[in-house]
Amino acid sequence: MKAFSVKSEISPSDGATAITIEGALTLANGYALRNSLLEVLPQDGDVHIVVREVDDIDLSGLQLLVALKKRQLRRGKKVSFEVALTAELREMAVHSGFTF
Repeated sequence: MKAFSVKSEISPSDGATAITIEGALTLANGYALRNSLLEVLPQDGDVHIVVREVDDIDLSGLQLLVALKKRQLRRGKKVSFEVALTAELREMAVHSGFTF
């Protein structure tokens, strides 16, 4: 199983929490990735999600990002994404109905 990492920091300019996700966003990591995200997700405030240095991503990883966005929007919070995927992974995401 390929590894992943989740890091967070609060932006001094706007107070939003920046959450950086790297590695493998796959079904194999889904449960642990979800729990890691919930640990760093702020109770209040906006969130900026940075997805970079992705080794692998599948539909469960994409769905987790969508669920994170929906959760924040339901709470009346802003969420933005900065997603850096290889051309191959981006094409898979687009063909699956996801856009960034």
